[in-house]
Amino acid sequence: MAQSYSFERETEEDLIVITARIGNSLVDLVVDTGASHTFIDFGVLIKEGYRLNDTKGIIAVETANGIIYANRFDVTFVNALGITRDDFEITSYLFDDPESNFKGVLGLDFLAEKEICINLKDNVLTVR
Repeated sequence: MAQSYSFERETEEDLIVITARIGNSLVDLVVDTGASHTFIDFGVLIKEGYRLNDTKGIIAVETANGIIYANRFDVTFVNALGITRDDFEITSYLFDDPESNFKGVLGLDFLAEKEICINLKDNVLTVR
């Protein structure tokens, strides 16, 4: 069964931002079909009780701003767009912009095995 979610996008430069639940935290994440992995600001994980000792290791990640080194974590669950992933591996680092209106990126690993339709005309994202 398909579920639709509306989003706000006032200009062509605006990103698609949705709300997700990571543990007890509600966070705004960018839907990024160009990202292979899901990234979460490490500050969110700290709030949820995760520490650097919980890391599964460090990986090099190629971003639009160059290569960064980030930690991999298994989080208890992530829920967004009607999808729940238990014991889900995310990548985390401290985001540079504390005034950013989002705290991470929802990547293709989270959206895997789902049919996603992004309607930019009506600002609606549909998940099947």
